[in-house]
Amino acid sequence: MKTALLSMALALAVAAPVAAVERELPSMTEAQATGIERVTTPFFSSLKDKAYAKAYADLFAGTLFASKTVEVQQLVSQTTFILETYGVIERWEVFESECASPDLCRVKIAAYTANGPVFVWLSLYRWNGAWKPNYILIGDTPQFVY
Repeated sequence: MKTALLSMALALAVAAPVAAVERELPSMTEAQATGIERVTTPFFSSLKDKAYAKAYADLFAGTLFASKTVEVQQLVSQTTFILETYGVIERWEVFESECASPDLCRVKIAAYTANGPVFVWLSLYRWNGAWKPNYILIGDTPQFVY
């Protein structure tokens, strides 16, 4: 009987949906923003110069992404297509940031071109004092902007 009740309790616990807990995360501090700018400024400068492969090679240097050649090439191809369609990046700005911890932040960046903004979602972590990317998404739709 105890085994049956325990089994039923486990089955209910496993079957119950887990609800995400929404919480407000703090924006980047000035120190975090300065560290992250050391990563994003060279990246966007290379994109502005149409050096797309260099932008990603430099961004991912020293990370696991550097060895993921197929994925990096897909990012280069996607970025090339988007920026050849929209035009040269004139400027960029972080319009939203949040940090889950002092060493883990996500930034949302708008890169402005003559034909409209392009959006970049970038997650970075700090390791040995340097910020490194662990996720990037680039696109032309503002689906997560508002």
